[in-house]
Amino acid sequence: ASHDFLGFFGAAGAKDENYGTSESCEVDILCSDDESQLLASRAVCRLLISGQYLCTGTLINCASSEKKAYLLTANHCIANASEAASTICVFNYISPWCDGPDHRISHSISGSALKATNDKIDFSLLQLSSFPPLVFEPYFAGWDITGTTPSNTFVVHHPSGDVMKVSVDNNAPVISSYPESSYGYITSGFWRILRWDSGTTEGGSSGSALFDQNFRIKGTLTGGEADCASPVNDYFARIDKMFSISSNEAEALKPWLDPYSSGVTQLNGYDPYLTNFKESDTLYNIPETSSLKSEVLSSPGYGYITGINSDSLISYAEYFDFTGTGEIASVIISIAEASYLTNGDTARIFIFSSGDTPGKILASKKVMLPEVKNNYEFKVDFDRTVPVSEPFYVGYRLYYKGTISSPQTQFAPFHSEPYASNSQNTAWFNDGSGWYPFTLHPYLPAPVSLAVKTVIVDNSIPDSIDYTYIPGPGLTACPNPFSDHVTFLTNDTIAEAKLIIYDHSGKMVFSKMYNNPFPGGLKVDLPFLARGIYHYIFWNGSIIFSGTIIKAQ
Repeated sequence: ASHDFLGFFGAAGAKDENYGTSESCEVDILCSDDESQLLASRAVCRLLISGQYLCTGTLINCASSEKKAYLLTANHCIANASEAASTICVFNYISPWCDGPDHRISHSISGSALKATNDKIDFSLLQLSSFPPLVFEPYFAGWDITGTTPSNTFVVHHPSGDVMKVSVDNNAPVISSYPESSYGYITSGFWRILRWDSGTTEGGSSGSALFDQNFRIKGTLTGGEADCASPVNDYFARIDKMFSISSNEAEALKPWLDPYSSGVTQLNGYDPYLTNFKESDTLYNIPETSSLKSEVLSSPGYGYITGINSDSLISYAEYFDFTGTGEIASVIISIAEASYLTNGDTARIFIFSSGDTPGKILASKKVMLPEVKNNYEFKVDFDRTVPVSEPFYVGYRLYYKGTISSPQTQFAPFHSEPYASNSQNTAWFNDGSGWYPFTLHPYLPAPVSLAVKTVIVDNSIPDSIDYTYIPGPGLTACPNPFSDHVTFLTNDTIAEAKLIIYDHSGKMVFSKMYNNPFPGGLKVDLPFLARGIYHYIFWNGSIIFSGTIIKAQ
């Protein structure tokens, strides 16, 4: 039986989450200590196609100096321009630690252009509507079209749309034809995995790349028999067959992956932001000689001095005396204690502007507390880089569910040993009336620093990147983020279209037909939507527009 792509809504009805739906033998990518597998994972994304089907795609490098946002998947996943335009690519959907919990998804790109597809060898090549930004930390995988048999292989994928998994075969695959002739695939066009040594593939894995021992792409998953009970006989369409299968550029990879006919047969992967991160700085106020501390209030008090406690402190912040110009790429917080009472418990991380105390909010990000644990370095970005040109603060706040009492939700970072001088203090707290230095802390007044690191890059611009592609006619959504309503603006004339909005898990939350919506502005009231990321599609039999909007409150 073929794995095929996975119907998103399934037989049991609409599902909000796909976490935990894959089979028990699947291996979380962060359970791997293989650096090549971890690097390859940065190229992999979960595909939601037309709001209905799940597959896997892989960013792929091209042999030209001008790099483009190409993504490789299967033809049976995406076969036409409408499906490509309606596809949402979700990157970094990875459990935060080995066999860990679900992870809130926020790295996504909506819409793509179909560059080439071929149903005789089951591949499709897309160009994403925008280049993945620095905070995604993308990697464009290399490829090998020599046709030589790899000594061993692995695949990084999203089985059943679950968090990213890795399956490994320690033996060589064999060249094979697809076992079901009715599909019409070419003879000897596939690598057959005889048996997976760990993991398997499932619906949702379709289109995922088969990597060789040099972590170059050798093919993409079409289907097979494998499951946990019998992980045998998976078939991957061979990339060497895809390359020059047709002289028509819309049916072969070569015109796109080697447009100037360099003749290269093996191409390494490409990290577009390698230079940016090599030249980055990590700001950290705690000296290497200082050990990390976590202080708990003594009875009858309770809680941590850097978290929720009986002193009713509500927010904390760390000051960074930054000069020059740069962009905050991420924040890393060393967590001493993390606990939650409900799966919906959250904290929010902030970047505050400079001042005598934390000032204007420059950026913020909600954190789901089940994604954090004790003695853990928690990394968070803000879905974009945050430009800074003066000192700033990194802060956090936990939101009380009711009257403060013990036990409580906790998000308590470590702090430094007390310093000798009050002037060395960089930690701040807020008790509801205002911000104060830790030298005035009601329980443990002392000059300290919070265990917070900030990664700053000079800029977030990669080299030699093609930004020219934007699918379809131009449309603007404003305001974005929005509160109760969003207005879609375009000068293009559209006689009739249906607006469909999906939440970030792929569930349809809004659908309405509009007559003569454009040109001009179309105001859509959405006060009932919860805060979060949403994806929209204007549909009139073929895709007109697709994109992403954010509900801020």
